[in-house]
Amino acid sequence: LLTPLLVGENFLFPFISLKVFYFRFIIELALFIYLLLLIFCRWYRPRFHKLTIAILVFGLIVLLTSLTGVNPYRSFWSTIERGEGSLTISHLIIYCFLLSQTLRSRRQWLSYFSASVFISVLVGLYALAQEHIQISWIVSAATGRLSSTLGNPAYLGAYALGHLWLSLLLFFEYKKIPAKIITGLVIIFELYVLWQTETRGAILSLA
Repeated sequence: LLTPLLVGENFLFPFISLKVFYFRFIIELALFIYLLLLIFCRWYRPRFHKLTIAILVFGLIVLLTSLTGVNPYRSFWSTIERGEGSLTISHLIIYCFLLSQTLRSRRQWLSYFSASVFISVLVGLYALAQEHIQISWIVSAATGRLSSTLGNPAYLGAYALGHLWLSLLLFFEYKKIPAKIITGLVIIFELYVLWQTETRGAILSLA
């Protein structure tokens, strides 16, 4: 969940490279730990649902098409400015699989969503700091629109939109008034960040 916050100023692509390297490493480490859990704790042995199976099949299709495409090298590794390719997609699928196997209760999922929303607020605050505060450790994307640690207004718009809906979900899930007030303020904040990115696709998606 910390991945969106990472910015590597010393990399050629500061808003992408560090995120990609960190995410791949942490997923591989998590997979190793999960395999250890399989040995010592029967509770964590895989449980396959229709959605899990569908995602794994999708990953297999992506891998096969990347290896048989026009440029298998680029399809698998992607480029340094994107860091995607079937390699990163496979890590995303492993991440999804690990979440489905380790978060078993509604409360655990809500805690996970809450943590993700908290990170999104930090990402939004960083975006505002880029525009209004001159601090040495804040890296500017120089786009003229809010882009934050993602380096691209379109990415931030989609990110804010997703967390706006997660915040709305938490608003209805929380029963205590203080929690509802906080999530309500977060919804307004996410909406403001989304609007300030001026990303028409994300705004139309909200509508």
